Amino acid sequence: MPDPVDLSVFKPNDADELFDAIWTQITGVVIDDLQSFKKEIEPMLRSIATKAVRTAGMLAAGQISREDADLALHTQELALSSVLLYSAFMTYVLAQGVLDAVFTVISAAIKNLTGIELSF
Repeated sequence: MPDPVDLSVFKPNDADELFDAIWTQITGVVIDDLQSFKKEIEPMLRSIATKAVRTAGMLAAGQISREDADLALHTQELALSSVLLYSAFMTYVLAQGVLDAVFTVISAAIKNLTGIELSF
């Protein structure tokens, strides 16, 4: 990941430098959100993986029927669906974070180049 931009002194010389700073800022937001998302979903995915392996073993050993295995995995699918519905909100949060990151960089650049702090 690129080094963060020191927005207190950032004075881009051109649009490319401004773009690079915006991209750096967005990268930080996306990575932070990805780590947060991973923390939310990792336990569920590990649980599903464990239950799927256990179900496959029981099915292979003839301890459960195909229908029971299907039902067990479908139940896990529904549980994951609920978690992913929550992640749809996280997508909005990520979008807002990216938006904030972009305009934080732009605002800082304008302030540092002009001495004028904008209100957006």
